[in-house]
Amino acid sequence: MKGKEINNLSSLKRILSPRFLTQISGRKFAHLFSFATDCYFKDKYNDLNLNTKGISLVALGGYGRAELCVHSDIDILLLIHDNNLLELEKIAHNLFVPLWDMGFEVGHSVWTISNCLALAKENFEVLASLLDARFIVGDKNLFKDFQLSLAKVLNPELKKRFIHWLQENRIKRGDRFGSASSQIEPHLKESLGGLRDYHYLKWVAKVWFSLSQIEDLVREGLISHPEYEELQESVDFIFLVRNQLHFLSKRRNDILHFEIQPTIAQQIGFEDKNGKFAVENFLSILHKKMSVLEVLCNLFYKTHFTEINNFNYLLQEEEIDVSLGICLRNGTLDFEDTKYILSNNLILLEIFKYSAMYNIPISWESRRIINELVSLLRDSLYKNEESSKIWEDILVSDNVYFALKQMLDTEFLAKFFPDFGVVSDFVQFDAYHIYPTGAHSVKTVDFIVKVKEDNLWSELIGEYSNDISLRWAALFHDIGKIGPNHSLIGAQLAKKILTKLNLENNIIDIVCFLIENHLLLVKTATRQDLEDESVIVNLASKIESSKKLGLLTLLSYADAKATGPKAWNPWVESLLREVFFKVKKVLEQGVLAEPHLVHRLASTRDKLRELGKKRFSLDFLESTLDSLPARYLLHHLPQEIYKHIELIFEKKDKQKRIVFQAKPDKKTNLWEIIIVGDDFRGVFMKIVGVLTMSGLNIFSADLNSLKNGLFIDIFRVSNPPDPLFVDEFWEKVESRLDFVFSNKLDVDKEMSSMHEFFTKNDIEIKVSVDNNKSDFYTVIEVIADDKPGFLYKIAKTLLNLDLDVLFARVATYKDKVVDVFYVLDKEKEKIVDPLKIEEIEFCLKSSF
Repeated sequence: MKGKEINNLSSLKRILSPRFLTQISGRKFAHLFSFATDCYFKDKYNDLNLNTKGISLVALGGYGRAELCVHSDIDILLLIHDNNLLELEKIAHNLFVPLWDMGFEVGHSVWTISNCLALAKENFEVLASLLDARFIVGDKNLFKDFQLSLAKVLNPELKKRFIHWLQENRIKRGDRFGSASSQIEPHLKESLGGLRDYHYLKWVAKVWFSLSQIEDLVREGLISHPEYEELQESVDFIFLVRNQLHFLSKRRNDILHFEIQPTIAQQIGFEDKNGKFAVENFLSILHKKMSVLEVLCNLFYKTHFTEINNFNYLLQEEEIDVSLGICLRNGTLDFEDTKYILSNNLILLEIFKYSAMYNIPISWESRRIINELVSLLRDSLYKNEESSKIWEDILVSDNVYFALKQMLDTEFLAKFFPDFGVVSDFVQFDAYHIYPTGAHSVKTVDFIVKVKEDNLWSELIGEYSNDISLRWAALFHDIGKIGPNHSLIGAQLAKKILTKLNLENNIIDIVCFLIENHLLLVKTATRQDLEDESVIVNLASKIESSKKLGLLTLLSYADAKATGPKAWNPWVESLLREVFFKVKKVLEQGVLAEPHLVHRLASTRDKLRELGKKRFSLDFLESTLDSLPARYLLHHLPQEIYKHIELIFEKKDKQKRIVFQAKPDKKTNLWEIIIVGDDFRGVFMKIVGVLTMSGLNIFSADLNSLKNGLFIDIFRVSNPPDPLFVDEFWEKVESRLDFVFSNKLDVDKEMSSMHEFFTKNDIEIKVSVDNNKSDFYTVIEVIADDKPGFLYKIAKTLLNLDLDVLFARVATYKDKVVDVFYVLDKEKEKIVDPLKIEEIEFCLKSSF
């Protein structure tokens, strides 16, 4: 029978709702939940009518800290005087079984004081849990004896070992869970910047500084009052998010999964605002709060425990040459006198220069001063002609990331460049931007420096790494991020800032060019046919010089790498390399560097005759060559075409319905699929259906209809799901294709049964029909949220519109697709009729 105390807890659980959780602060709920649990244990324990001497109920861990979230474990210690208490089994049964029946997760231990002390010495996880111990009910004197005994055990040597363990444990957490500021799906507890960092500060305060409460750190001058207030606000917000996450997950869950983020943003009360979605506003605040906690924890440790960790600073004060007013103190750079900054404000910038030069961090106190003074001194620094030179020294340093990261953490960048501050914490809600804009921009500069470590790209474009225009462009390339046309807006903002800093006009012009076009190369490479000469010629005319191409390519490389692994992968890398080489060739050799098209076609056919004369009959070879379309001959190397002719011969010789070949492409980390078969209306749609049914992502499709009634279609797709059974997998794919082509398998029916197709209200689609991107084809671009079977639905719609797809480039991310199709109408002409274009746009949007 459930008592009143269980009803109290269950009542609390019943009233839980997103609205209730937002009506009180994150930690207030945690305290309320912990207090209700205390009441349950007190009432239940008192109902047992026991002699309280010799036994105490003690809360541990999160419960001990009064931080219970919706689905937190309840950790309880039965602290006993000795192991002979006969009532223990009865007590445990009456206390814990009702909670288990109610669905609470309860962890309990039965230890004596000597057990606790022995375990604490051997296992620092136990020690950390015991540091959070809180008396609930029972023998209060026994609990006081435990506290005194634990304090005596904490001798200087054990304290030092514990601090070491905390830092080592934090490093391991960073390796495993990463920094919250660089996670699409942060772990609210264990990521750096998560609640565990807050616990770390509390444990350090207790063990090293003998402080009972974390707020005592302010009284002792270990952190400032504003830092403490910011810390509390950050922790409270993380608790609020964690409680919402537990409630929505209906279980203990601390990973903020991508799919649940919009719901939590809405439940907390965020709205679409200032050109940003509610979820982006939410993530911007969350990343900021978690970053505050991470940075504070980093600084606290580096400031107060350099001696314990035996940090080996190789440079002594007399060995470094710094400006007057800056000194080396306790292994960090420090301002000698705050008053001196007001009369020589350049040292506010110079301290970052010397930090990069000597790889020495700026002291915590100096960071505080920088944060407080930068807004006050900003205008005078802009007017000082030496400022731009100091900025250049910082940006061209090989250790620039070290300086810029400190500028970011102290909010120097946000306050010195207010336009940068507007976007600094902006988090773009998609599956491949892993950093807020500020951190991403700083990482982009870092990857420009690190290109020297990349042998391939260093050889191609490494010579441009130290260009000051490129460094400025990297820092500001996303400064216009919020709102449409961010590249153009960013260029305009950068021009305003750099003009104010008195940079030379030629540098500003290049910076603006790079920012305005920083997406140009990757967009072209991933969305257009690079075999179309007009695409390359148009790029070359826009870029104008080999130097600007090198700078733009390096910015594209660094931007993609800083965005995350989904934006930079072997496929994107190979396409960027291809577009770089092709544009470079046009810039250096001219548009007419290639032989005339007629001569190229004749040359390719002659090479194929030479390759095939011993393998094929003259009649077969000539008839096959006559059937190959000009576009196909121009877009493929003779050696590739020869391999395809072998597949055509195999189909004819063995009278196969289709010939299928799959081979890995090590350069792109994808697989190339070649399919040869009898051409018919709807080939592309059916192949896409089979590949989708097989769990493959399609990255590109090169579709070729031959004059002899055959087709040669070449796809690049993702890797098979199981690397141990690759051959079996491709055999199954080939079998499915054969069944579909023989009408034994209805691909449309199979796709419908595999995926519950969505209505148009489920997905937002942008469609553009463009006749200017290619001289020979109409280019259709479709951008939308990714859904199962999306490409198949597009292919089916294009088929119903009587459009012939010649080439497709598909970029599939976790949440977005950008599909580009080069098409002709049934007369093999571009689509120029405005009514037909309007019909295409309408049908594509209406098909979902």
